[in-house]
Amino acid sequence: MNREILSTIIVLGLTATVTAAPQALALEQQTEAAPAPAAATPPQPVPAPAVAVTTVPPTPSAAAAVPDASFRAMKDQVVVLGLESGQGLREITGRLIAFEDQTVTLVVVPTNEVVTFFKKSILSLRAVDLAPAKEPIEATENAGAVRERHFAINLGIPPEIAVDLDYGYFYGFGDVSIVFPAATDGNWLPMSIGAGVNFRPVADSAWKMEIFAHYSPTRWSSDHWCHAFGVGLGVHYTTVGGLTFGFKVPIFGYSVSPSESHYDSGSAVAMYYLAGAVGLPVASIGYRF
Repeated sequence: MNREILSTIIVLGLTATVTAAPQALALEQQTEAAPAPAAATPPQPVPAPAVAVTTVPPTPSAAAAVPDASFRAMKDQVVVLGLESGQGLREITGRLIAFEDQTVTLVVVPTNEVVTFFKKSILSLRAVDLAPAKEPIEATENAGAVRERHFAINLGIPPEIAVDLDYGYFYGFGDVSIVFPAATDGNWLPMSIGAGVNFRPVADSAWKMEIFAHYSPTRWSSDHWCHAFGVGLGVHYTTVGGLTFGFKVPIFGYSVSPSESHYDSGSAVAMYYLAGAVGLPVASIGYRF
């Protein structure tokens, strides 16, 4: 019995050995044939995604805050430049005398220094008037100085009423005595009329010189008339406000009397000057319109 059990165990053991041997051999062959595991590689950094870069061209305001057309328009004018500075906008006043591609040149007020600035530092350009208050004053003065006044009414010496017309180069006048007729019971009646030219001795002067021919009929009595003819000189001054005064004198002439046939040459000349002295407004003052 024991032998049979032992024999059975030996047979089973041999069978298991024979069966396991091929399997072990096949496993060993598979192990040898399998490649060795690769060595672990360190992790590679992942590249950042590409970012598109867009170049923005400078705008005209960034390239030049003030265009060349503005500098060209203000050439030789007084301007105020607004300059970029670390403390904000800084203003410089001066006359713009030149500008180029990159620079602007001023004559700085009031030092008269010639200074050049880069255009890229100029943020603003402004026109300026250094003396705006003078314009209305000058306009008023010029208006009074250039106003032409023509017609005048005067009181003359010897006492008489006189009028005159000053228009361009033409000058004319007329007068009549108001005192001599009253003082002589109507016997003396001097008067004069005349015409000629007048001109300014100096340009823009308020004085005007007169050269005129005159006729001065004078009545010395009811039956004695003297007719004087001659040439005279005069001058008159007119203020801006219209006040005018002047002087006239007879220079040379002759006289005749239809009622007095005994005038000789000397008497005729003497009576001319006498008629001129009482008939002409030797001195006058009045208002010119």
